[in-house]
Amino acid sequence: MTDTSTTATMPAPAGEEPATALPHPRIRVGAIVWGLIVAAIGAGSLLVMTDPERRDAALAGVLQLDAGTAIVLVVLAAGAMIALIAAVSLITRWQRRRGSSA
Repeated sequence: MTDTSTTATMPAPAGEEPATALPHPRIRVGAIVWGLIVAAIGAGSLLVMTDPERRDAALAGVLQLDAGTAIVLVVLAAGAMIALIAAVSLITRWQRRRGSSA
């Protein structure tokens, strides 16, 4: 004798509909943006590292930077990261507001 009462699914009673529909999944904008950044860095690294001439040119370019230019590039990269984080935060906040008002 088998007991199917614990494993079988019961159909909904006649005339009764599900209480609410499932919410739509939220798109994780931050994960998409960071994934694209990592993919772009990887593609750029592969592009430079696969050809010895490009690798030598990139190394020569980095070694020719003076301290002022290097500092400006670091500050520029930090500013770009801050702007990117702010944009992702705004998109996330907009999605949350849109989801709560719907």
